[in-house]
Amino acid sequence: MSFTDLHFSIRCAALAASLVACGGTPQPALQTAPSDSAAASAAAPDAAGGPQEGASATTAFVGVAVVPMDSERILRAHTVVTRGDRIVAMGPSKDIEVPAGAQVIDGRGKYLLPGLIDMHVHLVTPEGPSLFVANGVTSVRNMWGTPELLALNEQIIAGALVGPSVYSTGPIIDGDPVYWEASEKIVDPAQADALVAAHQSAGYGGVKLYMNLREPAYRALVAAARTRGMRSAAHVPSTVGMDAVLEQPVDSLEHLWGYFLPPSDELISTDPLVVIRAEAESWLGITPEQMQALAARLADKQVYSCATLYLRRRLGLMGAPNPFAGVDKRYLSPFLLSVWTEHSPYTKLDERDFQNLLASHRQQEIMVRALRDAGAKLLIGTDTPNPGMLPGFSVHDELANFVDAGLSPYEALRAGTRDAAEYLGALDEVGTVAIDRRADLLLLSGDPLRDIGNSKNIAGVMVRGTWHSRAALDQLLTEVEATIAEAPAPSPDGHAH
Repeated sequence: MSFTDLHFSIRCAALAASLVACGGTPQPALQTAPSDSAAASAAAPDAAGGPQEGASATTAFVGVAVVPMDSERILRAHTVVTRGDRIVAMGPSKDIEVPAGAQVIDGRGKYLLPGLIDMHVHLVTPEGPSLFVANGVTSVRNMWGTPELLALNEQIIAGALVGPSVYSTGPIIDGDPVYWEASEKIVDPAQADALVAAHQSAGYGGVKLYMNLREPAYRALVAAARTRGMRSAAHVPSTVGMDAVLEQPVDSLEHLWGYFLPPSDELISTDPLVVIRAEAESWLGITPEQMQALAARLADKQVYSCATLYLRRRLGLMGAPNPFAGVDKRYLSPFLLSVWTEHSPYTKLDERDFQNLLASHRQQEIMVRALRDAGAKLLIGTDTPNPGMLPGFSVHDELANFVDAGLSPYEALRAGTRDAAEYLGALDEVGTVAIDRRADLLLLSGDPLRDIGNSKNIAGVMVRGTWHSRAALDQLLTEVEATIAEAPAPSPDGHAH
């Protein structure tokens, strides 16, 4: 896609204040224009002499090893046929006839999975949609919704813009004082149902509850969301605590935040450093037995944990000489880099704070393993574009961190496919490779069940029936790189002029 007409203008200070692991990121007005590649992709043959790019009435992946993600298995030498945005046939290649005129993708030696789902993002950068697709992410859960974000998703679904399908919560709902300035505030529990109803009417699929909520308002919001059939996600509120949360559980808890943080009025603050420090310290000294006990309770209440493990490691490394080692700077805009290095609250931490963050990350790896062992549901999420977390790229870091924590590659992938779709109420749409599912597919050059690093060896991506070969994905990345290279540096007033 072309970014010539994709403008990103937002006050640097406002974005920076929100770019923290414990916070949500408010959505700027992402102004979009029709994607050049979306309009032209169906006209140009693959640079390597392969099949035609873009949308096709019918596409067949022939001779491919299918990793359906409905169980830990590989269906070898299979053919998968898509028509429009649906999978219409699947079976052993010897039994499946390729329809006449179909676009044929040679799947020999390759592995076909459902597209990845990043379950905690803030879609605030214009390069984000392309970077997600280029990394095999075909759906995202956006964690701070705006009307502009809903309009962006409409353009993506219409094919005017290359990007993942967006499932979004509404704006953050918080107590008094609100943690972030743009949040919606509620004090009176009697207002909860009307607020949730307004989010539902606006087109959001869920509500996000935040840290300064008091217990009566928290309980009323969770009840209202459940009554209206909306998903609820939360950070454990600072004065509520995990015990009360599990008495009236939300559907998902984010970042493993506050799992062992004792509730206290002293944590009600608009200063991020107060709660960042307290939360990191709360993990220190927690035993595996305590984690196992909490994991069992979360499993019993069927609460999903969106761990964002790798983010905490990144934040702990911000005190290192090269904090963003491994981040591909070609896709990092000067604006976002300035937010990470000059305006993030984490730049104000000291060496002891960074050590506590790294120690809490190691503890959280044990917690993720305990959640797996207890049968609790886990979700892959990144909280991009927080420091060190590039859209799309960071989902592979999160998958690898799950495996480092002791999960199998299949278990890690399930948290970013099948279980993510289950959380979204979209198992009949995405998350597995099966007939009648949406044609959101990821073609890999190596077996991801043997080595999770193969999740990065992307041969192509299909999004809602539109095929993007490796050459097409490289072109997307080239356009992002060129746009970022031409981007002006942010000025002292916080604007990119």
